[in-house]
Amino acid sequence: MTSIKRLMKENLSFGIVDLTIDSLSTFNNVVTEMLDYPHYIWRGQRSSKWLLEPTLNRLLREIDLDMDNINKVIVNHLENFKYATRGRRGSTPKLDMTDDEWWAL
Repeated sequence: MTSIKRLMKENLSFGIVDLTIDSLSTFNNVVTEMLDYPHYIWRGQRSSKWLLEPTLNRLLREIDLDMDNINKVIVNHLENFKYATRGRRGSTPKLDMTDDEWWAL
């Protein structure tokens, strides 16, 4: 077993690997070996203290709105995104996407 795979196995708890990595090159080595895929693109977040949630959720939590208004902001945001994608999704876009598929897009 390679040192990275051994390190990952030693730091595995409840299906989550928790590593502290000291450099970007070490991070790239870990991700490449972990996924066995050399062309992986990582998108992280600025703070390790943040929950794994969309930026929109973090921003909405900072303002003082009731749940009805928060839901209105979320629905409006998604509808604005759908409107903004018109004509920008290629020649054969799927037309009957669910809201979850829209959020993923």
